[in-house]
Amino acid sequence: MNQKNILFVISHFNSSPSIELDILGIRTGGYHPICCLFSHEETLFEKNLKDAGITCIRIPYSGKISAFSIFYNLCCLILKYKPEIVHCHLLWAGMLGLSAAVVCGVPKRIIPRHYSDMHHIYYPKGVWYDWYCNKLATKIIATSENSLESLIDLEKVSQDKIKLIEYSYDFSIYDNIKKERVQSLLNKYNPDKRTPVIGVVSRFVSWKGIHYIIPAFQRVLDLFPNAILVLAGTEGDYSVELHQMLKSLPDNSYICINFEKDILALYKTFDVFVHTPVSKTVESAGSAFLEGLMSGVPCVFTLSGVANYFVEHRKNAYVVNYKNEDDIYNGIIACLNGFMKSKNIENTQEYIRNHFGHNTKVEQLLNLYAEPNK
Repeated sequence: MNQKNILFVISHFNSSPSIELDILGIRTGGYHPICCLFSHEETLFEKNLKDAGITCIRIPYSGKISAFSIFYNLCCLILKYKPEIVHCHLLWAGMLGLSAAVVCGVPKRIIPRHYSDMHHIYYPKGVWYDWYCNKLATKIIATSENSLESLIDLEKVSQDKIKLIEYSYDFSIYDNIKKERVQSLLNKYNPDKRTPVIGVVSRFVSWKGIHYIIPAFQRVLDLFPNAILVLAGTEGDYSVELHQMLKSLPDNSYICINFEKDILALYKTFDVFVHTPVSKTVESAGSAFLEGLMSGVPCVFTLSGVANYFVEHRKNAYVVNYKNEDDIYNGIIACLNGFMKSKNIENTQEYIRNHFGHNTKVEQLLNLYAEPNK
């Protein structure tokens, strides 16, 4: 059987197990994936794909100044590999990848929407970029109900152009987190054995609500002076403000981790995990909700993204109001006092495995790729 080339254009990923699984899985449907990555150096994402035999081409990205050279290189790649489909992930990959695909006459051009109304609230210029990508794409993948509603209600995209395909994950990797991996991270990031450990896994952007977690943790120190706040994924356009807030804490009471490749083991080092986006719709999906619950750690959440549909207060997490440091503080204390029941955690994990497993995701993608353009 002749394989059909599909070019994935991807910007700014260090790691994404879900998208790795997608790219590897579509090979079962007769596709030959080629990945173009915007990066100056090899990422864990690229390494994993190469190890699995995927062709990867890296193009250095230096902001808007590099846009023309990237566009030119993408056109050259398309002319070389002649893909039937160009599938882009994230904004600049979409802007440049879809543009090159149109110029080179690629018939199927796909982009997933990895967020919902974020640009409409926080980055108004991004709405124009989204409009441009929406126009050039022949299909838009809504990765959650939130992103689907934003596309239809806010951006007036025709429902015929949208396909709902939710995120999916390989949850078997949670079954093999050995104690040695967890202990190695404890030794690395918490050598003084401070406890309890309050964990946050989130980019430093304003809508993640970290600026409400920091003052809540400051109050936790009054009751637990040996506590430590672990913040992972600390890049983003709100980093200056958050680092300034962190200066109000004792120096040895927090640690910032830019990137940790063994993120699943890092969750296991937490006594409480906190994830508090500032509105119901600002998270499109929110993999941190699923990762926190699958880790078995007591969680403090606001309801956003996928959490809207199955997280219940005091059943599988401590649910707090948006933008409320008092609630976050109370939630952390409740978690430390052991309100969670192990049976509830097990039931939630079973639900997540059944609903967000990767079994049907590849089939949905292959069906999408096979659809005729309208």
